[in-house]
Amino acid sequence: MKKVPFILFLILSFLRLDAENNDSTKVWSWFDAFLESSKNDLDQSKLYLDSIKYYLQDNPGQKAESAEYQKMMGIYQYRMNNMDSSIYYYKESGETYRKLGNQLEEAKTLVNLSISYNRQAEYEKTIQYAIDALRIFERLNDRKGISIANNIIGQVYFFTDEYANARKYFRKYLQNAIAASDSMEIGSGYNNLGSVFLEEGKEDSALYYHLKATKFAEATNNLFGLSNAYQNIAAVYQKKQNTGKSLEFYKKALLLSRQLNDANSIAMINLNIGRTYNDQDKFTKALPYLKKSLKDSYILENLQLINDNLKSLSIAWEGLNDYQKSLDYYKRYDSLSDSLLNEKNRSNIEEINVKYETEKKDRQIEQQEASLKEKDLTIQRNIVLIIGLVLLVILISSLYYFLHNRYKLKQRALLQEEKARMKEAQIKAVVESQEEERQRFATDLHDGMGQLISALGLNIQSMRKFNKKDPAKAEELSQHSTEILDEIHDEIRNIAFNLMPKVLVKEGLIAATRALAKKINKSGEIKVETCVFDIDDRFQEKSAISLYRIIQEFLSNIMKYSGAKTAGIQFTGYDTEIVLTIEDDGMGFDLENFKNSEGNGWRNVNTRLEMLNAQIEIDTMEGRKNSTVIITIPKHGNLKL
Repeated sequence: MKKVPFILFLILSFLRLDAENNDSTKVWSWFDAFLESSKNDLDQSKLYLDSIKYYLQDNPGQKAESAEYQKMMGIYQYRMNNMDSSIYYYKESGETYRKLGNQLEEAKTLVNLSISYNRQAEYEKTIQYAIDALRIFERLNDRKGISIANNIIGQVYFFTDEYANARKYFRKYLQNAIAASDSMEIGSGYNNLGSVFLEEGKEDSALYYHLKATKFAEATNNLFGLSNAYQNIAAVYQKKQNTGKSLEFYKKALLLSRQLNDANSIAMINLNIGRTYNDQDKFTKALPYLKKSLKDSYILENLQLINDNLKSLSIAWEGLNDYQKSLDYYKRYDSLSDSLLNEKNRSNIEEINVKYETEKKDRQIEQQEASLKEKDLTIQRNIVLIIGLVLLVILISSLYYFLHNRYKLKQRALLQEEKARMKEAQIKAVVESQEEERQRFATDLHDGMGQLISALGLNIQSMRKFNKKDPAKAEELSQHSTEILDEIHDEIRNIAFNLMPKVLVKEGLIAATRALAKKINKSGEIKVETCVFDIDDRFQEKSAISLYRIIQEFLSNIMKYSGAKTAGIQFTGYDTEIVLTIEDDGMGFDLENFKNSEGNGWRNVNTRLEMLNAQIEIDTMEGRKNSTVIITIPKHGNLKL
């Protein structure tokens, strides 16, 4: 059993004494101390976790502290390469935070879960948890969280050899880390970009980013990050065939990993040092590193590391002319591979066999004869087993096919039903909207035009009456009639503008939007600004009308309900899409009430969005200042070409 140094024992006793005094504030300082010490000393960090455990045992019912402890245990188990235990603690922590309604901490735990699954190469679960976390971080506008979630998605693309996508998400990771001023994540972002460039054969670019990562790791005393940067720099030099520099940085990384007690990194570095010595034909120097790495790989149950070590050991023994051991290691490597041997591997094993056959020809013949007899017996036993397995596979495949088809038919029926329901709702919304528009048009004509025309008729009658008797009075009535005609003209223009703005048809969406903003600004109640970036107005007429009505609807809601003093409309053009943003400084609104209201506002907006094949995001909360609406419109089909 490992002994705890006396000074650490005193620290542990002191921490437990504080816990017994129910010092909740002290407990949270222990969490901070754990995170700091876990970067460089896992033994020290475990002492803080033990102290928190004692506190929770003596003070049951501390939900927030319990959730944080579970998360920290997940981090510790991850650093100790116990992935299953790490996942267990993260799930417990995430569920507790979800029940407490702490979305930020729940999202952090989801990120940690995705990292653990990524370590196990379970990429589907990695993406699932990373995207769940990303949604929460974006809702909370947490730049650091957004940064880390993008990093995980980029890693999945990296490990699946999709380097263009990996670079895209790593750049998002780095940009958000810089925005959050997080030096540790900035360093990690540079490391990741360097790894992508190395895989793409751009060694100089890779070295540039890894050296930048080294500076950030040194500045933050992040030994894990520094070890990782050294390994990456060594890999660049190895690819540039500068084995001296490569060994120098691998050995620097090895010292740090031993200091951190990071078993996985130690095994990986020993493997890479062994490979480097193999490249130099220094096979005797390579063997101790490869053997140590293989031993640690078995303890870690890391199959990929085991496989790589077996292959490298085969190469080393072949270089030392021990073809028996070379063949043994190569066969073990071959049997562990996931796919069939390719032609190159077949050639390698054939060459080793020839060399070994020359050296031990007579004994090989005897072994082959004995082996043939054993194989005959094995084949007979295996035939029965294979037939049984084939029948089992056929049965399982048939059952899967039946259940899968049944599920697909059920989903198809549900989809058709949902489409029919949505179509009916859209038609209803359009009809109701048209009826409302007709009613509004009729009201405008009756209330505005009707009264003015009646007044004009009375004036004309009076003019006839006073035309001869009182010419001055008749002239006054004539002047008044002219003013009424001007009012009728203005009223007609207003009604026409509401029905279909002339500027929208003649000059396009941007000009119409600016005209609408100018008209609203005349009221003096709210100031609306319009900005346009990297876009020319080439919208199809139907697309322009749909977007104009959507803008009208949201501006109407802002003026009626938000109490906003300013609002902004922004058009931004990209290669394949256009983004329309509507913002205001009002007090927000209840989004669910808006979507489920009896009026047709939301249904009209939704119908027009579907016509444009557009996506919408609404960030608002009743009583919270500032609201944002983001609409993404694909260019295909919505522009004049």
